[in-house]
Amino acid sequence: MGTFTWLLLFLDYFFLTRFYHFKKGHLVILSLSIFLQACWGISDFFWMNLFHFFDGVDNKGLWSTFAGGVGNINGYTSLMVSYSGLYAGLYLKEKKGKWSLLFLLMYMFTLLAAMYGMSDNAVFALFVLFLALPFFCFQKKEVLLQCIDLYLAFFLTMKLAVYLIPAEGSSYNVGDKGFFLLLGYSALPFLAIPVLGLLRLLVMKLREEAVQKLLRPLYYAVFCLILCGVIFVFYDANVSHKIAFLTKYKNYFLFDDAWGSGRGFIWKMGMDFFMNKMPLWQRIFGYGPDSYYMLTNDHYKFEISQSAFGAIDNIHNEYLNILLTIGMAGLIAYFLFIFFSLKTLWEKDREGEESFSGTVFPFATGIALLCYLGQAVINIAVPIVLPIIFILFFLGLGTKCRAQECSDDTAS
Repeated sequence: MGTFTWLLLFLDYFFLTRFYHFKKGHLVILSLSIFLQACWGISDFFWMNLFHFFDGVDNKGLWSTFAGGVGNINGYTSLMVSYSGLYAGLYLKEKKGKWSLLFLLMYMFTLLAAMYGMSDNAVFALFVLFLALPFFCFQKKEVLLQCIDLYLAFFLTMKLAVYLIPAEGSSYNVGDKGFFLLLGYSALPFLAIPVLGLLRLLVMKLREEAVQKLLRPLYYAVFCLILCGVIFVFYDANVSHKIAFLTKYKNYFLFDDAWGSGRGFIWKMGMDFFMNKMPLWQRIFGYGPDSYYMLTNDHYKFEISQSAFGAIDNIHNEYLNILLTIGMAGLIAYFLFIFFSLKTLWEKDREGEESFSGTVFPFATGIALLCYLGQAVINIAVPIVLPIIFILFFLGLGTKCRAQECSDDTAS
């Protein structure tokens, strides 16, 4: 993701927002391509080796590390879970039954593919997605019911995922287990599904006004409780150690050098360089685009030689990577770009009416971007994933701006 790739992305933005004319039928072609990509990754989870990429590779641990033609399972999972966000947004706003069914099925299928990717960046993406979705749903009871459908579909997909795993012959039998697959074998889905079903029945019986006056403040309280619960879980796992249940998931909650397959060690090294070794001008403008390998090789060669890594060429955190390679100026510019893009994608039509091109599709591309931003906390931007997600939301920006121009022309 060096300078040249970002230049190409700028050109993509320019041409797509000005010359591409979105049609709803294009989603069928997109969905077909996503379906085939997900099928490829799922087949790799079950060691089918359809394209013979693993011929001559006897180590099954290597088979479980790559999926779907995207490469590393981190990239594959980040792509699939971003697609899940896209279809969640489309389903949430779509009003036509046939299209809603397509979007819901694609949401579940991409979730299944992401779970079989077994990379835990899906945890971060879906955590952000499920916390954020209700904020868009309290104005209409119908939309809130569709939001609950998405939660139900998630837990149903989780149970389906573990039900399909054979005793032998899958990536689940080798190496780390995916977090959602571990939860799928627990009692959580059996508890969550009936609770969500009862909640859905309750919302159906409420009046439209009660949804806003009662459920909105109630969710705000739940939102704060969830955040406090997450903080408490990490505090207990790292400091107090009072909840014995959490020891089963210590790989996820215990921060040390080994956390996140060595991310704890890599992050600590990167932050040490930023705080203690970087001159001011480098803190502002960075060490250079795509230069983290040079940074570690020049300044931490001994520490890396004493670790389990032969070399470290990325920091596995997109925001820390931007901070170190293009500096505080680059990180601020990136955040401003993302903020104003999401603001544009999620704003309502000026007449207050929703249209698919002007509201629904741009909204969904913003949700896909949000999922990508969530998983980027433990992943790095790669040129096989980030351009796809950015092109998607460039399409959303283009259709949004074109719909606004048309409404202005009609009004005049």
